[in-house]
Amino acid sequence: MPRAVLLHHELPDGTSHFDWLLERVGGEQEGRCPTWRVSERIDRGDAGRFSAERLPDHRTFYLTHEGPVSGGRGEVMRVASGVVREMHEAPEMVTAVVAWDTGATVAYRGEPTGDGQTWVFRATPTD
Repeated sequence: MPRAVLLHHELPDGTSHFDWLLERVGGEQEGRCPTWRVSERIDRGDAGRFSAERLPDHRTFYLTHEGPVSGGRGEVMRVASGVVREMHEAPEMVTAVVAWDTGATVAYRGEPTGDGQTWVFRATPTD
């Protein structure tokens, strides 16, 4: 099953955020994970509506990596991991259902805003 991870990313300047990665399985882009920067934990099912910054795809290496990020870009620590039960990806929308190790299963639906970098997601707990 494809994996999901939420990493707490501490930057050298003392600021931090979370990186949310979803694993792709099959197709040309296998081995690359769509990734968003978020300001809050989104793995508990109570995130509701949240904004996210689309980052370049990350390597699957980051699904299991904890520690220093290359190039002096800080450190990451995994705060949650899970299994992607389903995912549909298109330039104008991403949907995913993730069963997190926190016990929550969450359905996400995201769409980019006009600039294409900022996305707005709706997170809904599932039964």
